[in-house]
Amino acid sequence: MKKYDDYPLYSGNWKGNSYVVNYQKLGDKWYFSDAFRKGLYGGGGIYTNEVKITQINPTKSSPLPYLERMSRNQRFTKMTGSYDPDFWANYNTTPMSEGLAASMEQLKNADVARKALDPVYLAELQLRRDSIQYVKRQQEAAKEEKELDFDMSEMKNATIINRGRKKKGKKDFNRFSFHTGLGTHLISSGGQQMGVTLLTDGDPKENIFNISEEMKSRNFEIIGNLGFDIYVRRNLFVRLNTAFDFADSRYKERSAGLGLSINLSKQRPFYLRAVAEYSNFKYYRKIGIADNDYGKFKIEEEKFKANNIKVNYGSRTHNLKLTAELAIELNPAREFYLRGTYFMPFSRRQDIWMQERKELFRKKTGVEVNDSRVLVTQNDIPFTGQILPNETFTITFGWVFK
Repeated sequence: MKKYDDYPLYSGNWKGNSYVVNYQKLGDKWYFSDAFRKGLYGGGGIYTNEVKITQINPTKSSPLPYLERMSRNQRFTKMTGSYDPDFWANYNTTPMSEGLAASMEQLKNADVARKALDPVYLAELQLRRDSIQYVKRQQEAAKEEKELDFDMSEMKNATIINRGRKKKGKKDFNRFSFHTGLGTHLISSGGQQMGVTLLTDGDPKENIFNISEEMKSRNFEIIGNLGFDIYVRRNLFVRLNTAFDFADSRYKERSAGLGLSINLSKQRPFYLRAVAEYSNFKYYRKIGIADNDYGKFKIEEEKFKANNIKVNYGSRTHNLKLTAELAIELNPAREFYLRGTYFMPFSRRQDIWMQERKELFRKKTGVEVNDSRVLVTQNDIPFTGQILPNETFTITFGWVFK
């Protein structure tokens, strides 16, 4: 009796609700046998639900195979593709228990007096009629599709192949998924004294600001990523992805490419995906906050006026990005994935990145270190090199929503 509110017997937010539950004894235990429930929707109309147990196995059960499961909101005819009157075999009709039969008779007698004019009853008739019409439409559609087949033996096989390819391509083209995750970028940088001086353009040059601070050592960045997969074939997809960090660095990565997905399991889907992408990656480490004693100045078409300017040093790279990913389907609409990504840069340049502080509309821009207006030192020695490793690696995990 503690299970009275379990699905499908939960009370729910209904205007009216009544149900009958029966149990049967097997050995020294009672088992759920059958139930009939009737409720009224808040906006009108009748909801009915009947559950019958046809066989009881008292031994310990195992989980249902994944591919045999259905969500409670899934339409059966949509899952099977057509209505099959022989699907349930000997279970097409099952006798009611004495208790349920008596309860049904009581409900029937209570409804007789108001059936003629009861709008709820009329709604129930309409619902039944609509259900019958739905099945008829399914049967007519199947009949029409069958009649479209050519009666020419030499064309039969070609017709089936072409039709199958068309349906397959149309279905896969519409597949779309969104993925989000959290992970780490194994990227070692810092541990040196970095100095930056910005000069005016022209001759003689004037000092706008200079700063010298220790760039603390860091071995990784915590990152998040968002992306989309658009399937153009059953196993082939286009991936668009973006990544960002949560620290005081400037981390911005955008990528696009092609991927291949292979299902390794015959039960619960377990996917292996390989993706090759082009990646534009910007990563700058903070040096410090410089005091702007010069006043207003213009650089790279941006007009700076703040008294304090945040100064970063780093690289802008173009990469070949290779990803291997394992994903397991949690339910038909969601997956969990584990992903490893390898970055191989083929183009790189070093910049300083400046951003105003304590301003409502903060100006920001990057300047290449080879620019004559910029002087960079590392441990008091002129420096124009990179602070990042040649190749880097990320590990992320997250969810796919389909």
